[in-house]
Amino acid sequence: MIAAETGVLQQFTMPVVAQGPALRGNLSDPLWKKGARLADFVLADGSKLAVTTEAYALCDTSHLYVAFVCREPQISVMKVSHADRNDPLFYEDSVEIYLDPTRGKAWAYHWIVNTKGVIWDGLHTPAGLDMDYSADAQAGSTVLDDRWMCELKLPFSDIGGRPQPGDRWGVNFCRPRWVGELDDGEEDSRETPNSMELLRVEAANVNCTAVYPDGDRVVIRLHETDGRSAETDLQAAFPIESAEETDALLSGGTVLPCSGGTINLRFRPFEIKTVVLTVTA
Repeated sequence: MIAAETGVLQQFTMPVVAQGPALRGNLSDPLWKKGARLADFVLADGSKLAVTTEAYALCDTSHLYVAFVCREPQISVMKVSHADRNDPLFYEDSVEIYLDPTRGKAWAYHWIVNTKGVIWDGLHTPAGLDMDYSADAQAGSTVLDDRWMCELKLPFSDIGGRPQPGDRWGVNFCRPRWVGELDDGEEDSRETPNSMELLRVEAANVNCTAVYPDGDRVVIRLHETDGRSAETDLQAAFPIESAEETDALLSGGTVLPCSGGTINLRFRPFEIKTVVLTVTA
């Protein structure tokens, strides 16, 4: 798999076990020690988080298993809602997984799990975000004095089938961190990226959920998360020769004006965009 841990692109080999770990919400099953460990979480500007986060991943023949360990010195002021399954979890302490098996060429899958183990999931399609999608996913969370942990079990049957040896999937592990409840007029203090490393998206309600190289191009997937229209600038810290907006299959490109590495984008509520940047040689 190719992982973007809130900005750092890495490639790792998914460990395969005969049977996956039992979901207890606390990583107590010894099988988690066999998982791939991913720990280089950063903010949108590439700086380190104030607290550390670790993710672990492994699979068996039928399921993908992902776990998070989220250090938190302010457990008592974490933001937690009374959400039920598939209620929006965008504005509370949580973890997110964005799974892109074809790396921008087809549908992508998105899960959010909060500190209570409640799941939201959605399907990103060329037509937009399908919020009626619901996988047979299972999750569990545990909150301790100085950290909270989460485990997630995802059936391959709900994400197009299990990978074959040699397949390369894209995945983004995220941790939206909120410190306390926000009152009217209070500054948003969440620690969650809205861009990838070397890229910045100005609007808080537009998230950059995938980025990967494609030859001399960089493919970027963005989506509006709040259900409202948005206009924002996408800024790149590297030289760009051209930019275009395509569909999820990277076809039907429309040229986008680009000035000084900045592209202006407009989003409809919940709209997903795929932007392809050609890097200057």
